[in-house]
Amino acid sequence: MAFIIGVSGTTGAGKSTLVKELAFRLDNAACLAFDAYKETTVYPADMMEQLAKGGTMDLHKIESPEFLQDLLTLKSGRSVVDPCGRKIASTEFVVVEEPFGRQRSETASVLDLVAFIETPLDIALARRIVRDIQEEYTDVPASEALVMVEEFLQSYLGGMRAAYHTISCSASEGADVVLDGLRPVEELAQEVLNRIDA
Repeated sequence: MAFIIGVSGTTGAGKSTLVKELAFRLDNAACLAFDAYKETTVYPADMMEQLAKGGTMDLHKIESPEFLQDLLTLKSGRSVVDPCGRKIASTEFVVVEEPFGRQRSETASVLDLVAFIETPLDIALARRIVRDIQEEYTDVPASEALVMVEEFLQSYLGGMRAAYHTISCSASEGADVVLDGLRPVEELAQEVLNRIDA
């Protein structure tokens, strides 16, 4: 059985960067990203609206059956092909980007260790915008990219910030280790590895 490491945190917290660093340090461990399954993940219809109003959210209602199935397959030592067409071979360790940590009943019992990256929301927002500019907006005209950034910032100010805060607070619960997202990724990875050794 593979040892499953979950990396949780809000958008822009640094999850993908830490997943890659851990995979490298664990001798090319397998990686699985929750975001790759966005087309088959089902969220409650009013989730963001409720969170934006300061309400709570039962993260157990977020369902991603294909993600769960591939995670279980990797845990059992078999390979999978994710929705992006990448073949992922199971190894001794599988590092999983699971934003909600153990707060989703679907994956809670599958994760052997959960690391939560605690990053101030302003830093996470800046990282998200930089990432989008570098990765998402490269093939669109600058004026169109500017409109897309503005729309994202408007939604952030219109309630997304409150939603991210609520989700982060919930995801940090039940984490085995809470990491300071302002520290270098090398230090964060070493802290997770120390916890695995312990």
